[in-house]
Amino acid sequence: MTYTANTRTKKNTQGVLYNKLLIATPQVDDPLFKQSVVYIFDHTSDGSSGFIINKPTTVPVTELCAKVHHQMAKTTYISSDLVLAGGPVNTEMGFVLHSKPPAEFAQSHCIKNDLFMTVSTDVIEAIGTEKAPEKLAISLGLSFWRSGQLEEEMRRNDWLVIPADEALLFDVPCEKRWETALSHLNITPEMLSGQGGEC
Repeated sequence: MTYTANTRTKKNTQGVLYNKLLIATPQVDDPLFKQSVVYIFDHTSDGSSGFIINKPTTVPVTELCAKVHHQMAKTTYISSDLVLAGGPVNTEMGFVLHSKPPAEFAQSHCIKNDLFMTVSTDVIEAIGTEKAPEKLAISLGLSFWRSGQLEEEMRRNDWLVIPADEALLFDVPCEKRWETALSHLNITPEMLSGQGGEC
């Protein structure tokens, strides 16, 4: 699980959509992104990367663990038993968003405070052990926008934006995340017509 889609230098700083949640407006009719909530973990002048947090696959977490040669003990802290369909890019790769782990992983990046992104298999191997993060979300694939593309979609009012929220990322059931995300803006799906994006 090596992430190379958007390698950047330290000088390429993160933009305003970094560590934000995008909420699809009703005018987004692409089947993959319709009524989606997307967590943005990379937003620079090179482009933007994130993964959809409310579109589960049919792949159980236990099956993914077995594929990396690890027999996972059933635990109570995994937010969902199904792996998420994060987007159409690098669908064979795994991306794990998680809380601060007891031990460091090989390819792990601190996004903000106690929120981490790991792309190495050692995080999967830790599931069900004392080395596992308390909370995690596993995605196969990601969503990627080239430079300026996401900003253009924002101008078209395709997306609303809210700060990343731990409950939405890990605790709220997938099927309720779109409406719950909207409620953070004090709006309902029926109120969305004419709304624009905001950062």
